[in-house]
Amino acid sequence: MGSVFYSQKYFQIQSQMRYFSASSNNTPSSGNHKQNVFTKPSSQTNNEADAASQTKQYEQYAEPQASEFDDLQDADVKDKDSAAKNLSLQLMKFETSEQCLQLYENGYLRGARDAIYGEELCLIFYFVIKNIQKMMPEDGHRLLTQDLRFTTLLQMIMGRLQDLEFEYFITTVWGLGIAVSGYNAQIEPEQKLRILSHLNQIQIPEYAYNNIPTLAFSLSCFFNEDMNQLAQETIEKISNTYLDNMLDRMDILQASVLLMSWGRAFIDNGEMLDKVANDIINKHKQKLFYEDGAISEIVNIIMALSDLRYKNEKLFEIMHGYALKHLEKLNIYFLAQLVNSTAMLFPEKIKYFNDYSSELHQRLQAGINQESFRVAKPGQTQMLINELIPDITTYNNLWLSITCFGVKQNVTMKEDIPADADEEKKKAYMVGGHIRVIAKDLIKIFNSNRRWQNTDLNITEAANISIAIASLKLQSDNFIADIADIIKANIKEANNYELINLAKSSHYFREFKHTKELYGIVHAECVTRYNLRKLDDDVKSSLESVFSSHGIMNDSPFVKTRVQR
Repeated sequence: MGSVFYSQKYFQIQSQMRYFSASSNNTPSSGNHKQNVFTKPSSQTNNEADAASQTKQYEQYAEPQASEFDDLQDADVKDKDSAAKNLSLQLMKFETSEQCLQLYENGYLRGARDAIYGEELCLIFYFVIKNIQKMMPEDGHRLLTQDLRFTTLLQMIMGRLQDLEFEYFITTVWGLGIAVSGYNAQIEPEQKLRILSHLNQIQIPEYAYNNIPTLAFSLSCFFNEDMNQLAQETIEKISNTYLDNMLDRMDILQASVLLMSWGRAFIDNGEMLDKVANDIINKHKQKLFYEDGAISEIVNIIMALSDLRYKNEKLFEIMHGYALKHLEKLNIYFLAQLVNSTAMLFPEKIKYFNDYSSELHQRLQAGINQESFRVAKPGQTQMLINELIPDITTYNNLWLSITCFGVKQNVTMKEDIPADADEEKKKAYMVGGHIRVIAKDLIKIFNSNRRWQNTDLNITEAANISIAIASLKLQSDNFIADIADIIKANIKEANNYELINLAKSSHYFREFKHTKELYGIVHAECVTRYNLRKLDDDVKSSLESVFSSHGIMNDSPFVKTRVQR
């Protein structure tokens, strides 16, 4: 597929959909994040009743009334252990992050304390993060980025990092991972460096080995956007510590978290991957790896293998087999991720796509069919919409996925195949049956759905879909015209690499009555940027190759051999 259209990264990864959750065995977690490394889209927002309740709690700063926890507190605080015990019992009564920050303000910023232990600050930090997961994402982002109490709390923890016991250090990194990946909080570069330096200076205690996957994934969460060599080396170092000491006890949850951390950190270490792969294969043979409830973990492992471009077919066959046991339980996002990841790893294996396509077709048809929403229980309509209708990014990736499979199998969307077609073309037509079905579903979703409007697509998404249109030779005039309209209206916003793809795909658009002019519009934009010297040499070279191969643009700066009139 890479030889057909220029693209640095074919699939858009929905990092905003990925929320980190600690291992339920060793690190505290809350609510619906307990088993899932990533939450489902449908579980990312609370309903209106929850939001209203939370607003009311936000306004009530008074501490809760006495409870059974009060009887467990130490009357005399002598050291950090008793201070941490009393504080944790108090924090367990709180239900909002605001209550935790109010306690911090009154007791630690305004109050006169003989000593403030770093462990106490970590406990407050943990409960702020734990309770913030009940909030709407925009409210959580506002609190983490604009509330000076939280900023001061984090600074005080960083100042005591060297003195923290290791479990408190892990808890802090875990919380930062959630804050950044889930709520787009900003961590200062010097704070990141301090965490990495501290981690490289200490020896991880044996009792904490089981928490290393959690630690590795947390680090990858808030270093992902500016991953540097030190961060990668640190994640690789602690991962090797885990593999050397805990590999034989690695379960499916830990494997998924570890692999996802490597994918996010762009770690290309074949030796580590081979160790994990061989361990999973051996445990599978002994029936020691599979777990009935580990649905999201199965999907996450397949996604991680795709991110890592790790093509171990034995391992993939095992995980693919696990996934097939749970297809009916997956929402549209996870189901699409299976298709996307498989297309990235094994586009030549149409069997894998066919295994998913029937369930995907049923799910998309349910989203298209309005009856599904009419019979929904009160208050469940939005949840059902999220379960059945892909968001725009997922929708876009599904087009790219079926294109990957289709190109490898020489599939086209032309309805009729000539009677005199050779055997290879007839075979390609038969193989493409499932691809044609999903493509028709996606066109219907585009025309009408209850989650988004077709005009919501941006130039990147429209350009990617134009790739699918040209590669699969789609024949839907109205759909092609709608995509062309989006491209024409937003072409000024296309980056240079998208222009290369548009130059290729728009050539096919010339075959349709309402989109003949798109090719000329794309060429004109390329010429404008050429004259303004906004094209790099590699982009100019690619455009020269594209337009010269078409041989139809006279007097184009991108055509080396002029077309004779």
